[in-house]
Amino acid sequence: MRLLLTGATGAGGLNIYRAALNDPSITSITLLLRSEMPSWAVLPANASEKTTTIIHFDFTSYPPEVASRLAQHDACIWALGISSNGVKEADYTRITYEYTMALVKALKEAGVGNDRPADKPFRFVYFSGAMADPTGKSGQMWARVKGKYDVP
Repeated sequence: MRLLLTGATGAGGLNIYRAALNDPSITSITLLLRSEMPSWAVLPANASEKTTTIIHFDFTSYPPEVASRLAQHDACIWALGISSNGVKEADYTRITYEYTMALVKALKEAGVGNDRPADKPFRFVYFSGAMADPTGKSGQMWARVKGKYDVP
């Protein structure tokens, strides 16, 4: 399986990346990052053999040549995010929701999943959070924003 992973420089994404590196069913991993992996990230010896990194600065827009590269994967795990501490709700929504939907739109426009067999669909996993509130009524901003966009 060819995996596309965002957020690998964060705590959750880095753990997902490490697990993917050790999973023999995952043959290649593409990291979609805003910057290179930090030097403090301890990775298995096989990391460079399985990994390609795409540095992309604008997560609201994907040129066709980038989108077509991303669409060549079998699955995407979206783990990109920020802490909600000290962040305005509009900014948190932009990063949590709008960035996610921009990639989904770019993948769709690039034809992801079009020629896949019915028993092997493209998978998109959104790394959310426990206690996210799908009613959108939580007093905690992060739970309200993430919950609005979670799919049960």
